[in-house]
Amino acid sequence: MTVRFTEKLDTLSKTLGTFDGFDPRPLSEELGRGSASGVVAVGSGGSLVAAQYFSRCLETLGAGPASVQTPMEVVLGVSSLANSVVWLFSASADNNDIAAAARAAKDRGCARVVLCTRNAGGSVADWVRSSGGSVLVVPVAEEKDGFLATHSLISTCTALLLGTNLAAHAQIKDVIPNLKDHLSAQLAERSKGTYQSSFAPLAQGAVLLLISDPALRPIATLLETSLWETALCPVQLTDMRNFAHGRHTWPHHHSALTLFFALTTAVSEPSWKSISDALPSDLPSWHAHYALGGRHENLCGIIDGLFWIEAIGAITGIDPGKPGIAPYGRAIYEDDALLTTASVMPPPVRQKLATALRCEDHVPTAPDMHQAYINKLDTLRSKDIGAIVLDFDGTVVATNNRLEPPPSGVVDEIIRLSALGVRIGFASGRGGSLGQQIREALPPKMHKDVVIGYFNGGHIARANVDLDQARPAHNPLIDQVADWLEGRPDLLKARSVPRKEIQLSIPHVDLLPPSRFLEDVQDCPLIAEGTVRIVASGHSFDIIPATSSKLRVVEQLQQDIGATKAVLSIGDCGQLYGNDFEFLARDFGVSVDHVCPGLSGTWSLYGSLVTGPDALQRILASMIASPKSGIRFDASGLFLDSDS
Repeated sequence: MTVRFTEKLDTLSKTLGTFDGFDPRPLSEELGRGSASGVVAVGSGGSLVAAQYFSRCLETLGAGPASVQTPMEVVLGVSSLANSVVWLFSASADNNDIAAAARAAKDRGCARVVLCTRNAGGSVADWVRSSGGSVLVVPVAEEKDGFLATHSLISTCTALLLGTNLAAHAQIKDVIPNLKDHLSAQLAERSKGTYQSSFAPLAQGAVLLLISDPALRPIATLLETSLWETALCPVQLTDMRNFAHGRHTWPHHHSALTLFFALTTAVSEPSWKSISDALPSDLPSWHAHYALGGRHENLCGIIDGLFWIEAIGAITGIDPGKPGIAPYGRAIYEDDALLTTASVMPPPVRQKLATALRCEDHVPTAPDMHQAYINKLDTLRSKDIGAIVLDFDGTVVATNNRLEPPPSGVVDEIIRLSALGVRIGFASGRGGSLGQQIREALPPKMHKDVVIGYFNGGHIARANVDLDQARPAHNPLIDQVADWLEGRPDLLKARSVPRKEIQLSIPHVDLLPPSRFLEDVQDCPLIAEGTVRIVASGHSFDIIPATSSKLRVVEQLQQDIGATKAVLSIGDCGQLYGNDFEFLARDFGVSVDHVCPGLSGTWSLYGSLVTGPDALQRILASMIASPKSGIRFDASGLFLDSDS
């Protein structure tokens, strides 16, 4: 018997009737927003079917399919979702997993979150609204679905169909009548008992081998998800050609325990026919065909699928609407472990995890990384700060605008902190152009007190000293490395290497194999023995004597302010081999972009969400006068829980 499930199917027409006054424009407008970096659709159970249907709708608009993911995939992912739109599908908008996915989507930098739900008052709906996202509410005649999604699924998919049709300038007025007619036809077909006889092998424990055209993935997902979740039968989902690459072995050995179920369109029909013709004629099979597999046909197929599930439940003696769950089932469903995981993976932790994976380094657990991040914040707040040393390119100015004046907001903060008695320093791979920019940006009265470390700290001078009038002493090691490079035409586009007194700077664009340069240059004897070293910035590789270091600027200012206060260093290239690595891999070092994989190494405060001068301005603006002397971090001013 399928009493509960049958009751839900019998009243589906009421939910279709609620669309008489439905306005699809908000949904259509959201679909029309598009995204430069794609769309992610998120759901579990029946909502995963809705996410698959949404993806197909998007594809029929010519926008390309959405990436369909479960909440766990979104939470555990560490790649950036910058410029992506994340659509969340949840009937109740109240469960822990979709709440975790919503938080993770924002922490991964998505451009926008859209929630599609029947429950306007759900906790996740409230969160999405408060975070600047959009909540789309779909109407249902019955809020309670039973064990499987029925009314909420049909409502969500119907709303998506109407919204997509509007966005595509397709007809809308006949959609609901056509769906009602299709539903009526299925109710009439049910009475014939055709489906039950077709699925009879499943009553003896057969495996349903579901072979589907990818365009019909919403229907296939409904069947695969529902049949397994309700224990009606084991099911294996694949497409025609993937089946041909080995999955035919199961029916060969277990022909008596296999039922083929093919979902085809006009495009995939020839592939299925070739397979069907080759299969033994006594193998039981079922075939459903859906023309081009468009959005209307997929929704009709979802309606069909609900009636197939009902029929399979009838022959197996299980009610899909109330299959009976294990004593531990409710506890598993309500568990908040994924939400807890999301809470310990703020943007800086995700950035660390991504870096560790890229470097194939040992990856600690997310809680361990989170604790290391908390420890970093505690350290930054533990001591008054008496001096700040800033990298320039990528930090004070954006790398692609490095010859332009620094943003006025950053300059204003530097002047403000200087007026509070904070010593200011700069440490950069640049030469004389750096001093010129600093003198043009800062008031003349500050110049004599500002310390500059040119050529990655190889030469230190005050800002009021023009480097062109006081050049550093020539280091012969630099010439030796330049000679070696000029003897390697396989590394550089140019035949000669520009030489400074204490540094070689090689722009990335001048390299023949940029990705291999760091490895290949280790063959240079002076680099191999550590007499000189190579560091990377956002635009070049710098080769410097081992004695050159941005830390020299930190050390000088530390001597000036004494041991009771800290020197804060801020840069952007905190990755391994970055020219800010050692400069930032210290208790009072902060990156505004790249970090290293180590827990005790470089950290950023905003991950990849806010970088460069924008992050620097936030950090500087968060600093307030200390009651003792110098300045300190004001935690609330950092806005660590916001990307606004």
